[in-house]
Amino acid sequence: MKEAGAINLGMTNVPELCMWWETYNTIYGRTNCAYDVNRTTGGSSGGEGSLQSACGTPLSVGSDIGGSIRLPSFFNGVFGHKPTSDVISNEGTEPSLLGIYDSLCVTGPICKYVDDLYLMYKVLAGKNLRLLSLDKKVRF
Repeated sequence: MKEAGAINLGMTNVPELCMWWETYNTIYGRTNCAYDVNRTTGGSSGGEGSLQSACGTPLSVGSDIGGSIRLPSFFNGVFGHKPTSDVISNEGTEPSLLGIYDSLCVTGPICKYVDDLYLMYKVLAGKNLRLLSLDKKVRF
């Protein structure tokens, strides 16, 4: 994203070990849903889901191994997508995962509008964009 001109506005809250159904840790506390603070934002990319929901940033990047992009997107009323393994690089993400866990955990987009998923994929996938059929017309 940086190579395409994106400016990193910051990092958001994550749960301990980055693997819980809610976003809570002992340093920053609990992240709540922007629409209803009595509800969870989901985990583990819950900080990004809540920030998107509150229109705090135009685009977000999350990580997903067991629902960590999909659940915060659903809980916060935004759009997120877990990409196919090895389409978007995990390079630079923390914690670093080895072996099979590196292929199970993926990095992907979280957006306020569904049309932005396509635009983010074009940037995040880079040279691997050819592995996807994003421009192919679908017959319903």
